[in-house]
Amino acid sequence: MKKVVTLAAILFSVSLSWAQNAAPVVSNVSFTPGVGTVAITYDVADAENQNVEVTLRASNDGGKTFSVIPRLVTGDVGAAITPGTGKQITWAAGVEQPTANLNTLVYRVIADDGEKPDIAKIIAQIDSKEILEKFFHVYGNNNPRSQEHYDQTRDYIYNYYNGLGYRARRDTFTYPQRNGVNMIGVKPGIMREDSTVLMSGHYDTVEPTMGADDNNMSVAIVMEAARVLKDYQFKNSIVFANWDLEEVALVGAYYYAISEKSVGLKSVLNFDGISIYKEEANSQKVPTGFDLLFPAGYAKAEADSFRGNFITLIGDAKSATLNKKAVAFADQYTPNLRYIDLTCPDPSCAIATDLRRSDHAPFWDRGIPSVFFTSTTEFRTDCYHKACDTTYNIDFSTKVIKLATSMLIDEAQQKLNLSKEIS
Repeated sequence: MKKVVTLAAILFSVSLSWAQNAAPVVSNVSFTPGVGTVAITYDVADAENQNVEVTLRASNDGGKTFSVIPRLVTGDVGAAITPGTGKQITWAAGVEQPTANLNTLVYRVIADDGEKPDIAKIIAQIDSKEILEKFFHVYGNNNPRSQEHYDQTRDYIYNYYNGLGYRARRDTFTYPQRNGVNMIGVKPGIMREDSTVLMSGHYDTVEPTMGADDNNMSVAIVMEAARVLKDYQFKNSIVFANWDLEEVALVGAYYYAISEKSVGLKSVLNFDGISIYKEEANSQKVPTGFDLLFPAGYAKAEADSFRGNFITLIGDAKSATLNKKAVAFADQYTPNLRYIDLTCPDPSCAIATDLRRSDHAPFWDRGIPSVFFTSTTEFRTDCYHKACDTTYNIDFSTKVIKLATSMLIDEAQQKLNLSKEIS
């Protein structure tokens, strides 16, 4: 029996007004189940008449997720497909999905014209006023001694991700004498839902601090990245995570890292204490032995009279490539953001424990490339974990999230001109 798809509300493409060319359009998708095979028919048009790459995905849960990746496919699928009507893909579904009811599977046809996104124009949408609005919603004591505010912060984060159309959830876990809740927002990848990149900043604070730098500003910038990217399509899934119980022992991040949720995770960008900026000479301290472990980083700080006016980009040995990307993207997309990059010579950075003191460390320990963004907390401010943690620099914080978002776009493989149709 041939299944014909109604186009209402299911054709989705992104073609913003400033895009240089229009997205290819997939239409008239239908499928005909056979004996162990499925024939999918579709039309594809491209305003510039460019060849497109066509990909097929399938869902066995009613379209909630598209985790089935057909591989035994022939016909008008793959690279260099010319636009036209009556295109057909044949999938040997009975071999790959022998127990599936082929009539109930949901199919997604994706067309990609290979145009590259303008990352600079995307990150230009990051707005310091939007960041501050989020910041003041979460600002305050996020810990059990201020349970009401703690709960309000959780609700706000959940509702925000949910309002963006993400798969919002509360990941609960138990730690001795305390229950924790990680706040998660997932933007599913259009082609590889099981391949993910993650951006994070913990939301819990210590008593009695108000947590401006540690770590409410980090929460706000993660949420701002989520806002800016909500209307774009990505090949890989993006997870926006705000961890709980970081201030206990990185518990929330460890819970996630050792769970099945981290399967398929390819990279992590983590923020902690990113908003302190000082131009005064000698406002930046360094840990003992820093000059021996990281002579180039030390020399860079010394050359600028140890001013606390830079973001630190930190990776372990397995994160070296990702940290190099941070440097390259900083130079390209945020040239006015000063940085010092540090890459430990060993996996997990056991040689420098000061660089493990946030939620990237659990992912390092799992061998997952992760970059830690920090303005170095107590090495730049006397208000670390104190009631006076009430100050921040919004311009500096905005530059930091622009850099990280440029990396996230690249890691998730954003495609400006990608369209899909679901049957």
